[in-house]
Amino acid sequence: MLYTGDFRIESFLDQSVFRELNQGDDLLTFIEDNKDIKIDTLIIEGTNIGSGRIPITPTEATKIIEKLAKNRKQILATLHSLDVEYAYMLASMAEEMKMQLAIASVSLAKLLERIPNLPSKPQVIDEYVDYLTPFEKTTIENIKEKTLTLVSYREIIDLIKDLSLTGSLSKDCLAIISESEPQIEEGLEYTVIANWFSMMGIESYRIRASGHYYQYQLKTILEKIKPKKRIKIIHTEKPWLFLKNLKETSKNIR
Repeated sequence: MLYTGDFRIESFLDQSVFRELNQGDDLLTFIEDNKDIKIDTLIIEGTNIGSGRIPITPTEATKIIEKLAKNRKQILATLHSLDVEYAYMLASMAEEMKMQLAIASVSLAKLLERIPNLPSKPQVIDEYVDYLTPFEKTTIENIKEKTLTLVSYREIIDLIKDLSLTGSLSKDCLAIISESEPQIEEGLEYTVIANWFSMMGIESYRIRASGHYYQYQLKTILEKIKPKKRIKIIHTEKPWLFLKNLKETSKNIR
């Protein structure tokens, strides 16, 4: 029996970095390299089955963000507190662009503390991270030019208010919002955030490479796992569509 959990089949990281951070290969590579493993029952999530979300891959998201971030003096980026890959990619970008990496969230500070060999040494903003951390502390007044600040989705409005009040908000500030999932639950909140960005004159974009596989990738998953007996579906808002898709996809797999 195999339970996949929530997973994406493409990574923000190259294979060597992925192995270092996760102490092993990704699920599909592991199964593909170990032909003796036989799966009778597959339990698989279907968060994105039937979703209208544009299927942006991590590679595509990285290229878009790099294009937007070029020559910026100040960048704000939100991310999920469990998305190690995305956090590592942003830290790498800060290092490449010679920007100071800052953290304005307790949950994100704890996330980065767990990542070995970070490509950029972060500072935590004292007003937002109030516990003892191995990272160097800084203040909101110091978050001016040449900084990439990581902040939670819930704290982004407070951060831009504080940056504005302290005169630390750059005129060319760029905000990259990696929306939470499922998308429907966060729609109204994002409208509020977008309105604040407009009032503050902040250029913002909503970009997310989902933490779940996309519907078109289901065939690739089944071709590599090859469940022998049954497939049990979970975590889907459209089980009938998921079952239909599984039936049609299974017909085309040898």
